[in-house]
Amino acid sequence: MLKRERARLSAALRDVPTVVKVYPSDANFVMVKTRDAAQFRETARRANILVRTFDDPLLLDCVRITVGRPTDNDLLLRAVSGAENPVDA
Repeated sequence: MLKRERARLSAALRDVPTVVKVYPSDANFVMVKTRDAAQFRETARRANILVRTFDDPLLLDCVRITVGRPTDNDLLLRAVSGAENPVDA
């Protein structure tokens, strides 16, 4: 399931307007380069999805996304693609 979800998540993230690059992965996470990592992180957080950003200049605007269950991955993709606009509870 992990391999299938990683491939699906990677493919879908390529279509997200704020994602510049999706890096290849054989791990339980996907690394993406975004236009603005802080904004991407905040958008995910509003959907109750936590992603990791980095202070290292070599990873500027990169975000690490752990591959989750299909429903979790769908929630993240809807949030970051702008398909829904989650609000804080």
